[in-house]
Amino acid sequence: MDISGISKVIYIGYAPLTAKTAKDFFISDLIAENLEVEYWDISQYYFGTLTVNNTLTEPWIKKVSTMGELKKLLSENGNTPLYFINFQYSALTFRLFRMLTKANVTRCIIARGMLAVPPSSVKRNAKKIIQSGGVKKAYNFGLNKLAFLAKKSRIVKPFDKIFFAGNEALKIAGIGYEIDKASAELVPVNSADYDTFLLTRHADRLITDRYVVFIDEYHPFHPDAKMFGLTTAEPDEYFRTLCSYFDKVEKEYNLKIVIAAHPKAELYRVNNYFGDREVIFYKTSELIKDAEFVIMHRSTSVSMAILFNKKILFVYTDYMKRSMEYFYSGVKYLANLLGEKAINISEVTSNTIDLKVNNELYDRYKYNYLTSKEIQGISSSEIFIKNIKG
Repeated sequence: MDISGISKVIYIGYAPLTAKTAKDFFISDLIAENLEVEYWDISQYYFGTLTVNNTLTEPWIKKVSTMGELKKLLSENGNTPLYFINFQYSALTFRLFRMLTKANVTRCIIARGMLAVPPSSVKRNAKKIIQSGGVKKAYNFGLNKLAFLAKKSRIVKPFDKIFFAGNEALKIAGIGYEIDKASAELVPVNSADYDTFLLTRHADRLITDRYVVFIDEYHPFHPDAKMFGLTTAEPDEYFRTLCSYFDKVEKEYNLKIVIAAHPKAELYRVNNYFGDREVIFYKTSELIKDAEFVIMHRSTSVSMAILFNKKILFVYTDYMKRSMEYFYSGVKYLANLLGEKAINISEVTSNTIDLKVNNELYDRYKYNYLTSKEIQGISSSEIFIKNIKG
């Protein structure tokens, strides 16, 4: 069935396209509807050569390594297609958004997958700059303020349409998101995790025995950390501390711990870093559904634990507290948001916990980050295709 009202959809992405990305951003749904789709991968311009597992190779995927190439593609396609920008707006991406403004194209963004992070402020950012003596940080801070002014003055036009999952997800639009919120057409959808929850909430149990699930984030090997220049945990210290903590939990509760592997954790296929505990790929939702409780740092899969109404133990290590302040503060903030206390597993000796959850805070999180009351229970794909059809 052809989709009326729009002839072509173009995605501009910061990373090579994978099957998961194609699904999460409804590219697969559009192709199934026989709509012409292209994906312009401009990761090489921003990050150089990126190695991403399970990337797709299709004739409609175009590699763009310079802004000149992008400008040429925009000129060839004009402003008839609908453009989805898989980038947040910032000083780093100003040139891209300025080019799109000049081309007068219809700019959309799919804002879902937002994870609760500590709020920033001018005062806090200024304090960090002063304490670190970071000239580069001060420079970037100033550039981002200029980027905000560029959007405010319409040198860079706001998004025309935002598909958003929860109220807080609008921040994914980037700097000046308040301006986008005021001027764009807002279309509520679910987070990808909420859609997965709808599909798996009645799934068969995977493990017969009672168990606890750990939501792995592929520390310290996650490829995105290198991409964005983030400090990661030291492997030996991290896994040694984690396994020692798991031993305590298993002994205290007489429950085994199962690992829900991060989908990019290719090293786990040849090495078991978790003391021979069972490591399972691509079944995070199903594992959370039947777990007694959940252990994690600050994964976006916190959404599954909330939707399945599971108690969450938020954990961190001495190293994270000492050398990964951005990550440590994120763990603490997320735990506090859900009425929990983050646990330093480098120091803990006993782990007796109350397995009750704060339902009020869980509901608040659900509507801020996962869905909206008017569309919960409806698949995002259905909402998205219906909106594109017009």
